[in-house]
Amino acid sequence: MFKPILSSTLVTVAVFAPLMFVGGMVGELFRPFALTMAFALGASLIVAITIVPALSHFLFRKNLYGEKKVKEHKEGGRLAIWYKGVLAKALNHKIITSVIAVLLLGGSLALTPLIGFSFMGSEEEKTVYLTYTPEAGELEAETLRNIEEVEKELMKRDDLDIVQISYNNKASTDMSAIMTGGAKGALMYLIFDPDMKDFPEVKEEVEEYVFNIDHSGEWKSQNMAMGSMSSNEVSYTLYSEDLDDLNEAVSQVGDALKDVKNLKDVTSDLENPYVEHVLHVDQQDVLQYGLTTAQIVGALANTGSEEVLTTVENDGEKLDVIVQREAKTDAKSIDEILETPIPTALGTTMPLSKLVSVEEGTTYNTLARSEGEYYSAVSGTVTTDDVSAATTEADKKIDKLDLPKGVTIGVSGVAADMQETFTQLGVAMLAAVLIVYFILVVTFGEGLAPFAILFSLPFAVIGSFVGLWIAGETISVSVMMGLLMLIGIVVTNAIVLVDRIIHMEREGMSIRDAIIEAGATRLRPILMTAIATIGAMIPMVFGAGGAGLISKGLAITVIGGLTSSTLLTLVIVPIVYEVLSKMLKKNRREVVED
Repeated sequence: MFKPILSSTLVTVAVFAPLMFVGGMVGELFRPFALTMAFALGASLIVAITIVPALSHFLFRKNLYGEKKVKEHKEGGRLAIWYKGVLAKALNHKIITSVIAVLLLGGSLALTPLIGFSFMGSEEEKTVYLTYTPEAGELEAETLRNIEEVEKELMKRDDLDIVQISYNNKASTDMSAIMTGGAKGALMYLIFDPDMKDFPEVKEEVEEYVFNIDHSGEWKSQNMAMGSMSSNEVSYTLYSEDLDDLNEAVSQVGDALKDVKNLKDVTSDLENPYVEHVLHVDQQDVLQYGLTTAQIVGALANTGSEEVLTTVENDGEKLDVIVQREAKTDAKSIDEILETPIPTALGTTMPLSKLVSVEEGTTYNTLARSEGEYYSAVSGTVTTDDVSAATTEADKKIDKLDLPKGVTIGVSGVAADMQETFTQLGVAMLAAVLIVYFILVVTFGEGLAPFAILFSLPFAVIGSFVGLWIAGETISVSVMMGLLMLIGIVVTNAIVLVDRIIHMEREGMSIRDAIIEAGATRLRPILMTAIATIGAMIPMVFGAGGAGLISKGLAITVIGGLTSSTLLTLVIVPIVYEVLSKMLKKNRREVVED
């Protein structure tokens, strides 16, 4: 039994090995998990070949040295006898059995559009982050009163479990200040009942309440859950050398996204442009009044200067006493600015309008350039679990747009994250299969057995996809991780079966007899392994786990995939092994005869 134990451990470790060399976000996310699994499996191997045999010798000593002689061999019971009959029929009807298995596999793959795709899974963290930023000049007592009012109102909700408030009353640049939305303010952290079904509607209701409340300060809702990995934001970045063309393209894309069914809060960073007035100074013209451009700018300075007069101590805390000089102008419009009197060197004043010319234009809150081009992002929030369906619909609408010449568009946000992550995980899974095959070839000393063993892998998809469809989960990063785990688990069961077949063949049994005997003998350990793994995953299915790597989606994937692959491994792998064995022996016989 040492060979199957060693092989099983090596292939399971090999499954996670590619993740250790994946870079970027995927590597950062999965590398600790892969290392943990590898070291844990290495430790379990040592325990299996040292401590377990020692304990078995001690605990089963009575049977070993007692008067009663242990039977050399005993059938596995009614289940094993029944399985031998099923296996014999399957081997006698290989084509029918194989067609049924392929149809089941095809049917499960056909469920993909119904299951859908998302990034971090269908589980959502039922939390809301609200920030309150006081109005300039707002007293601390009024700020606290506003926060307390909102807290009391929200606490009336039956679906709200926890309300946590952080208040920052000092101007600073530390993390608490950033979280509270500025130099001063508050962060309100709301945790709702994890079993509630209508969280999106409740979140929208809470936001509508705080946004429309009559407070001097400003309430905002923040998304602080694991950055873009947990955000269902679809974003498109547009590039152009011409700012007007970029603005037109942003407008077209924004209008198109607003028509997408499961997309809301469509915004762009070119929204809300404001009017800009540029004051041009003719230096030769103002020199006749003894003025320079710098003097005019100084006369228009709208910020008073501050200086620390002294420092006082209050309750052990030092406070600076600041003298602030009054600003020179407090204009509310461009007309008022142009009426500002400017002192001249002649001792008189002249209105600014006589000294400058005004050019009116439009500017934006943010304007970014990359490699000589302007660029802007248009984004929206997906309101459904199936992110891929919303992004596909958005892509179709954008493809139909007639964007200005020279404007290029790229995908970002969760769609880009999904594409990158799923691609890297797919490559990691392919590499894992190749590494597993290499290890099996070295271990068994031939290519036939490993090839038959790998035939058990595709059928893990059947149970996984059916389980996800029934549970209403989407194909996500955690599901991909579950499929990666299944490669090691499923192959382990097949190794146990094929190793016994080869052993019985070497003892002189025919292929058919060896397969049936190995199936009956190895049925119990295969089922025990599968049932133990499934039992360990069940609490995750019914638990209150949130979104993340270890989640409900991963558990369902492993449980469903292990169930279907175990059942089919006990039938398909023997069929493949017998067919390949007969073909190879036939070819060898023909070569010898020639």
